[in-house]
Formats: sequence, structure tokens, C-alpha cells
Amino acid sequence: MKKYVSLLAILAVALSSTATFAAQPGGVQVSIPTVTRLVKIFSGLECDLDQHIRKGDGGTIDTLLADDFEMRVGAMPGNPIPRAQWLDRYRSDNRGTAACDIRQMAVHDYDVVAVVSFLLKQDKAKKASGDIYMVDVWKKSGEGWKLAVRYASPAGSAHFLIPGAATDAPHIDKRY
Repeated sequence: MKKYVSLLAILAVALSSTATFAAQPGGVQVSIPTVTRLVKIFSGLECDLDQHIRKGDGGTIDTLLADDFEMRVGAMPGNPIPRAQWLDRYRSDNRGTAACDIRQMAVHDYDVVAVVSFLLKQDKAKKASGDIYMVDVWKKSGEGWKLAVRYASPAGSAHFLIPGAATDAPHIDKRY
């Protein structure tokens, strides 16, 4: 009896793997990107913040943005931009531009802090100068999250030498 059950198990495994390969013509593997729970949450928070700043919705902005928020830009790392000044500039710089086109997001959760990095695509037909690489630090606030610090730099050439980074790394097309 054990021999029969073992033979049946082996046959079932063989048939299931054959069906899997048959479903993929030419042996080509199709990769369908999935969005993690945290990427979905923080994509929503990033886009909500963007939309509420554009609308001038101060009450909602206060629930998403820390009182001591600051932004630091790669070209001027020693000159933080305080919350009020950032909000004014953000509103005026983003009038008439397309809303929130976030790609290649990664979220690193450290319990009460989440580090979120992403590529912000900008419409080059507008006055935007190019895509921006963002790193946002979100802090847990009650049941929600507040953006504490934003680091931003132009997303430029992959050939710019950064110690520890590979210039020949394969491109992974992540749209979330």
C-alpha cells in the first residue's frame, strides 16, 4: 500500500510540473509584479499628501505631515527646508502638473518608523526638470503615519559613481 501511495504522489508531482511548463509557451517565464501591503499603504499616503497639499486642505495635511517636518535636497544637504516654506513652494511649484506618478517604491518597516523610497516621475512637457528620487521617513502617530523628513535628489545617470553601488546592475521594471 505504501508503494502505491508513493507512486501516486510521484505521479501527481510530475503531472503538476508538466502542466505548469505547458502553460508557459516556449518555457518563457512571465513575471507579474505584485504590490506588497506596505507599498500599497505608503503609495496611498504619498498620493493623499500630494492631493491635499494641492487642494490646500490644512486639516488633512496636519494628519499626514509632522509639525517638525523638513526636506533636505541632495544638492544642498546642509540647508533643510522647514515645513511652512516647503508647503508654500510645493503648492506653487505643482499648480497644473499631473498628480502623483510614483514608481519603484520600496518600504522598510522599523516598527514605529518606515523608510520609503521611490521614483517620482514628472511630466517633462510641464516646467518640471526631470524625475526625482525621494526617500521619506514616516513616523507612527497613533494608528496612522506622519511624514517626518523627506530627502530628494534628481534621478540622473546610473553611471554617476557612488561608493558601493554597481553601475552595471540590471534594470528591474517596477511600476509601483
